[in-house]
Amino acid sequence: MRTLVLGSLLLTVGASSLHAQSAPCSGTSQPGAVPPEVVLSPLDRPCGTEDGAILSPAASGDAQSAFWVSADYLLWWIKKAPLGGPLVTTDRTNGATPTAGGLADPTTQTVIGGNRIGDNPFSGARFQAGMCLGDDVAVEVGGFFLANQLKNQAVNSDSSGNPFLFRPYLNVDTGNPNAGTFVSSGAAAPGALAGGVLVASKSSLWGANANLAGVLCRTEGVRLDALAGFRYLNLHERLDIRQATTDLTGGNGNFGGATNFTSAGDTFYIQDNFHTINQFYGGQLGLRAQTQFGRLGLAGTARVSLGDTQEIVRVDGATTLVRAAGGSATLPGGILALPSNSGSALSNRFAVVPEVGVLVGLQLTSWMRLSAGYDFLSWSSVVRPGNQIPLVVSAGQIPSSSTFGVNPQAVPGPVSHSTDFWSQGLTFGLGLSF
Repeated sequence: MRTLVLGSLLLTVGASSLHAQSAPCSGTSQPGAVPPEVVLSPLDRPCGTEDGAILSPAASGDAQSAFWVSADYLLWWIKKAPLGGPLVTTDRTNGATPTAGGLADPTTQTVIGGNRIGDNPFSGARFQAGMCLGDDVAVEVGGFFLANQLKNQAVNSDSSGNPFLFRPYLNVDTGNPNAGTFVSSGAAAPGALAGGVLVASKSSLWGANANLAGVLCRTEGVRLDALAGFRYLNLHERLDIRQATTDLTGGNGNFGGATNFTSAGDTFYIQDNFHTINQFYGGQLGLRAQTQFGRLGLAGTARVSLGDTQEIVRVDGATTLVRAAGGSATLPGGILALPSNSGSALSNRFAVVPEVGVLVGLQLTSWMRLSAGYDFLSWSSVVRPGNQIPLVVSAGQIPSSSTFGVNPQAVPGPVSHSTDFWSQGLTFGLGLSF
């Protein structure tokens, strides 16, 4: 599928910015060739001729613009963030069965996890500028960003511990596929444990590029440019799982070993944090076509970037016990983020970043244009937090487990699972030529 998309992009002249890129470089004026307000870049050598018609920006014979800027408002969507496997579960018996909430129990119901999160669009901005270096060569620079977006999913029991909530995993120490940690006890131990879980997901995306644009050919009213340059992208995401569970009656929890029982009112605060950073560096090639219809202009660009994605996965976890009688203690490791998989893992992967778009511009004056368009950007290899969450762990590493410190195994280990990514959306902008 990726190969098909890439092939299509290389054969298709799609879209990007008309504002700045379509601003004129230089040439002679031909009054009456087009409406005076329309500004499209001229070509010294039209396709197939040596001195064909040149679209001029004004009937007065003024020199063509040599510098341009544009600003766009972005309303974009990104590929939903994965949440990994079941993070919080329950079951129809409210925890009454011995394997309730376990990964292998057919009656288990997923409350959080096992899907993707993030339906809302991101707001952002894009800024671009260009300058002519000659009659048919220009340099263009630009960047964009999408504002940080935080998505939360939460579930809580009532003060008596209903409903039953569970953090499932497969315990390699015993081979138990239905192991896990109680969030609230439900019918498993009425009135014993009450608590809740918050899963917070955060994403941010930004990038920059610089290109040389050169004229390939031109006919009356149509221009084709070649683009070559450099692109940078940065995708930073995090997925944090935060649990708070209170022992209501005492003796229902452990901390740091089987002999260290909790007392009534003691509360566990458990964190599992999964963060990822993706940075793409690559060369870029593309084509851009543009034409006009009176005061309206239409532009399309297809670009593809080839390069390296530096993928960083950062994992850390901690468990804090706050005593009702006063005082607290913290141990490294949560439930899924444990000492064996905590830390940073870095990898480099070859990646392909194609982008297409289309833009329609309305020329208000010889130096001002309004525009609206659509862009689609794909990224062949990134790491995302939800894909790094393990469900197979050694309970001997979990500070709140009754077997903490008993022959722990180095499971899970560090992981770096990559996937593809895309962003797409609408643009609304203003371009100025000088």
